[in-house]
Amino acid sequence: MASTEDVNTSHAASSSINEKGQSEFKGFIALHIGAGYHAPCNEMKYTSVCAKACRVAMAAIREGKSAVDIVTRAVAALEDSPHTNAGLGSNLTIDGTVECDASIMDGESLEFGAVGALQGVKNPIEVARELLVKQTEGSLSLGRIPPCFMVGEGARKWAETQKIKMVDKTSLITDATLSNHKKYKRRLDRVGDGNSGARKRQKIDNSSNSSNSTTNGEIADEDISGDKLLDTVGAVCLDHHGNVASAVSSGGIILKQAGRVGQASVYGCGCWSDTGIPHSVAVSTTGSGEHILKSQLAKNCAECLLNGTNAMQDTQKAFEQHFIRSRFLKQFSEKYGGALILKHDKEELDKVEVIWVHSTESMCVAYMSSADKSPCATISRLPTKPTIKAGRSILVQGKVCRL
Repeated sequence: MASTEDVNTSHAASSSINEKGQSEFKGFIALHIGAGYHAPCNEMKYTSVCAKACRVAMAAIREGKSAVDIVTRAVAALEDSPHTNAGLGSNLTIDGTVECDASIMDGESLEFGAVGALQGVKNPIEVARELLVKQTEGSLSLGRIPPCFMVGEGARKWAETQKIKMVDKTSLITDATLSNHKKYKRRLDRVGDGNSGARKRQKIDNSSNSSNSTTNGEIADEDISGDKLLDTVGAVCLDHHGNVASAVSSGGIILKQAGRVGQASVYGCGCWSDTGIPHSVAVSTTGSGEHILKSQLAKNCAECLLNGTNAMQDTQKAFEQHFIRSRFLKQFSEKYGGALILKHDKEELDKVEVIWVHSTESMCVAYMSSADKSPCATISRLPTKPTIKAGRSILVQGKVCRL
């Protein structure tokens, strides 16, 4: 683990003048497309997807958009890519349908919006954003409290009333996801429904959390891509007001039961944001959904960094204590997950720290500051040493960036 200096933030508006004499707002975006194993032969594909989404988000930063709008645009760009397991190209349920989860949190208001098992919406993160916005507008008629978390057909109907773009439910299915579904469905049919089948089903779940690949766990003998990706994409950002926000989106594990909701929808698990004094922190997680649900990973990571003084060390402590050695996960010998974290302190105006941590073999991340001409996209990999084992070891990396 490399050491690095802590990061700092401001709650005052921050902007600069470009070469044309125009005002440009400052900010920072970081995003990920899941943890797992990214085959070197596909590295360019994944880093290109991340870099493109960073540029979309940076355009919003320079326009002076809010942190909530910035992470929404970043995650929507990831949902639009067929190479991620979110939105278009999401994994299919056991019934052959696409059901998406997404959530978003605003660090300033501490409001949260989420959807689960959502069908027929092009960008699930936009529905989560709209739910968050409604929280800030106060009570509904007759004093009713606006919902922050909606699922299934009710969520789809509500999204339609908000003029969010609807699509045919089959339009989010790609040739790759359909082929993957047929392949794993054949395997499931072969093992039957007995106890041995349940054990086999667990192996399938552990080896196929991506629309075009498998996760850590037993690699399917039919797989040739070499990828083993977990299921969530996400983003964290800082806007020109010094506010932070985070978001996540996921298509879930392949052959999941219809109606299954993963950590990407659940409060304190998929994302967390807190624009505090003196520290602000935003977290977006990825990994085995049930593991992250039971450990409330996003909230626990954020609290460790808010109360700590060294972001890298605090991240390592949080991930080890609340995930790898969590008493809530003691029945699992291996825990696969990752987190992308942004920390910003009040005392210094022009610095932000981005940190990523994972117990998987690799994690693809990208980040960009308003001071940068282009994003940095990279695939972080566990060292190849006999003593380092995916699911039991972690890697923490990060960088301090100027705004």
